[in-house]
Amino acid sequence: MSIFYDTMLAAHCLGEERGLSLLNQASTELGVDDWGKGTHSFGDAKTPPDPLWGPDGLAYYNARDAGYTHLLYEAQRDQLVAHQDQARLMKLLAFPGMNAVCQMELNGIWVDLDRLEKRREELLARREAARIEMLQYVSDDFRESADFANEHFLRRWIFGQLPDGLGLEPVSFTEKTQKPQVDEAALTALSAKHPAMEVLMRFRRATKHVQFLDGWKTFMDRGHRLHPRFNMTGTVTGRRSCSDPNLQQVPRDKYIRSIIGAPPGWRLLEIDYSQIEVRLSAWFAEEDTMLALYADDKDVYIHIASLIYEKPESEVTRSERQGAKAVVLGFLYGMGPRSFVIYAKETFDVDFTLDQGRAFRETFFSAYPRLLPWHDRQRKLVRQHLQVSSPIGRVRHLKRVLSLDEFTRAKAERQAINSPVQGFGGDLTLATNLSLMPELDPEECLVVGDIHDALLFQVRDDVWEKWAHRILTVMQDPPALSPFNANAPVRFLAEGKIGQHWGQGLEFLLKDFGPDGTLPVQWHEEWEKLLAGYAVA
Repeated sequence: MSIFYDTMLAAHCLGEERGLSLLNQASTELGVDDWGKGTHSFGDAKTPPDPLWGPDGLAYYNARDAGYTHLLYEAQRDQLVAHQDQARLMKLLAFPGMNAVCQMELNGIWVDLDRLEKRREELLARREAARIEMLQYVSDDFRESADFANEHFLRRWIFGQLPDGLGLEPVSFTEKTQKPQVDEAALTALSAKHPAMEVLMRFRRATKHVQFLDGWKTFMDRGHRLHPRFNMTGTVTGRRSCSDPNLQQVPRDKYIRSIIGAPPGWRLLEIDYSQIEVRLSAWFAEEDTMLALYADDKDVYIHIASLIYEKPESEVTRSERQGAKAVVLGFLYGMGPRSFVIYAKETFDVDFTLDQGRAFRETFFSAYPRLLPWHDRQRKLVRQHLQVSSPIGRVRHLKRVLSLDEFTRAKAERQAINSPVQGFGGDLTLATNLSLMPELDPEECLVVGDIHDALLFQVRDDVWEKWAHRILTVMQDPPALSPFNANAPVRFLAEGKIGQHWGQGLEFLLKDFGPDGTLPVQWHEEWEKLLAGYAVA
């Protein structure tokens, strides 16, 4: 059965920041009182009420659910008449896209249970080793109560005075309580000041990874498949969120990611948009230098690396490109130097000084001079209209830009810059999923995951090249976007990776395929070497 209409999804498109539940919508749009949701005698019960009829009966409760849902549909239909861009977005992309997302949830994604069990034991051993190593930095008086998973103990230990504590100075404080922060960003900043902080980060990382694996075991079905929920209304930008379990938050560490894969006889195919946020920003900013680089199939990360490291592009190393990636993605929306230094370490594990951050920021905006004027245009636009929109009509409402609080106002202005980019990027992957849905043969190819700017597919061994070629073609120009007439001045590039497990595989582009739709012999030779490496490992 196909989904024709969804009041929650419509409410999200019309006003993404308001409450989206039936209770919230019925109250704000229809003016009706709570009819038992969460406060009624059976509203919080885990089982249905005993009586069917009467004011405390299930029939009364369900009838109002159904009635108010229909009344919401009537009210939203009138609103959509006045907002044709959003109506078109819902009719042509959001509602049909939900059918594709539901199918992806039903397909599920396979977990290598043997790897999971083995690596869970290894992670527990790593965590215990880190705990024992940290105890050498804890005084005898504290050792009995040492709980490195407890924030109260950590604050007492890290910021307490010598000899009981480590005597370190806090680098940041919580917004509400003004307590010293002990999150990953704070520990990263403190790691240069005491060796115990690096060990603590290892302990936390192992703990987090174990929690991921335990969650997967909870949600796994009998076929060792996870069926995450991809929420179409889970973010204010329009991207899908994910839960039960959250596949989008799986650490980039291949040690963890490669537990997910494809069962025997199949392969896992990942198709990812290349530098999509940078490409979209170049489009929206009309940044000529960036657009020219992409038109010539150049890499913006390598271009900026050659500038900040003062060397020819041909001599840029992999690690230098990684540092430049932090520069581009950090400053793209106007991040300051201090925040950038933390961001680069936390996200890309790259160390920069504050002076470097200042110099790189100046170099970046000098290289791409139309980015800052674009930022200014978006700020003026949101102050005037209290909203911004993407080229296909997805609106981001930002009334908080009127706040008297400077921090709240500045946050809304930043969101006016990045929301259209992130929203359109999410709609690109949704349009790809929707465009492919009628074509995919479940006996040969299944879409199994939506990870921000990428889609994951399970493809059968003997036909994977056919589907990889087709998916790349669609992803670079999704037919589902054609009715929106969003004529981009930049080409969207998709990159493929094929392997047995997530994050472990060989890469390819659409241009690598021959006229017959297959990859060259040399590529397949590399694939055989990869398989041999798996066997040895």
